[in-house]
Amino acid sequence: MHEEYQLYVLPRILESKKMAKSGRTKQKEADMEYNVAKQVEKMIRYIENSYLNIIYSYFMYYIYK
Repeated sequence: MHEEYQLYVLPRILESKKMAKSGRTKQKEADMEYNVAKQVEKMIRYIENSYLNIIYSYFMYYIYK
């Protein structure tokens, strides 16, 4: 998941940020793209954190079992 994020999602987020700043697209469209990209980034971080918490819980369970 992290690899896919770095290869596909992160570059799109960075591109949206650049487009919003450079004015190459209409500001409204750039803002919308940026906001969607940020929401996706937040969801991915949430999923990654949840995944890590699950792994940690299983790890702790087996250590103290």
